[in-house]
Amino acid sequence: MRDELNRNPLTATGTGTLVAGALTVDSDQALSLNGPTSFFSATDSTSLSITGSLSVELFVKLAALPGATRDIVRKTGSYAVQVTSSGQVLFVVTGPSSSVTVTSNTTLSTNTWYHLVCVYNGNYAGAQQFGKATIGATLLGLEDDNGNNKVVGKFTLVETALLNHVNMALEYTDEVWPVQMCGVVYADNAGMPGALVAASTTSYYQPPTPALRNWTWVSFPVSAAVPAGDYHIGCVSDTAGPPGKVAIFASRDTTGGVTSLRNDSVTGPSDPFGTVATSSVSNLSAYCDYTAVARTGNEGKALIYINGAKNVSAVYSGGIADTANALEVTPSVAAQVDEVSIWNKALSPVQIATHYNAH
Repeated sequence: MRDELNRNPLTATGTGTLVAGALTVDSDQALSLNGPTSFFSATDSTSLSITGSLSVELFVKLAALPGATRDIVRKTGSYAVQVTSSGQVLFVVTGPSSSVTVTSNTTLSTNTWYHLVCVYNGNYAGAQQFGKATIGATLLGLEDDNGNNKVVGKFTLVETALLNHVNMALEYTDEVWPVQMCGVVYADNAGMPGALVAASTTSYYQPPTPALRNWTWVSFPVSAAVPAGDYHIGCVSDTAGPPGKVAIFASRDTTGGVTSLRNDSVTGPSDPFGTVATSSVSNLSAYCDYTAVARTGNEGKALIYINGAKNVSAVYSGGIADTANALEVTPSVAAQVDEVSIWNKALSPVQIATHYNAH
């Protein structure tokens, strides 16, 4: 016996019994298995060793509640769907360094078919910003006697977003003349700034007083819809003071990435970035805040759905451990099961409701 994709051979231990299935629109029968002496397993494979987003979907009917917590579906050390002696559903996700157990708010009755979907949505769920918002100990010069500098740091955006601002931590270190600056975002091109993605309008930035060694975060409004990927965040600066006066700025950085600086003879963000004059192994203290596009609120969570509706969820983003253990169906509990599916993605609430209502 193989799965629907014909690539995960199932091994039967003991003998199961064919019974009427859970789906009235499907003539296929379900299996009645008694747990320790009759269950099915599939040898570990790439398609079952899912370390990112995952959904375990099945219909299940219990003849009796177990005396202790038992596994309905499990891949030991990776993920498991369980039932307790009181009929609660447990979803266990075990990651390389952390784990989570989600317990349903409702209980399963005996001799009743239930549609269970346990989802690990491994998508990003943190603050809606990317970059480095921590001021470090190192100064990177933004502007000198040459002026017309571009400085950016490379950062990763993990979801589709509408960019709202470019923010940079700047220090005024010399004269009090205003500086013409704009925030910029460049697409990544082999680790270097590529095409211009977004630029704020050019504004004259007047440092606060007292000017000497005074830190402040400067925010440049931008608007651009961008997909997940690597980007370079920073600013283009140019002096705007009287002749002979130079407004020297510097930006704090934090370790962990690549910063690029270029003295540019042509002012403006749309001018190609060109050859990098200076680079370092540090990131700028620069970040973009943004509005996520198509965020559902389920990102970074482990969730249990019962009969098409979300029952409970818990915050979790630790991933799933890749083990060599087999996938087992009813290895320790007596139950009838139908339409067991392992998805390498997080099924959406709409998909789950549709699957349930179709039965």
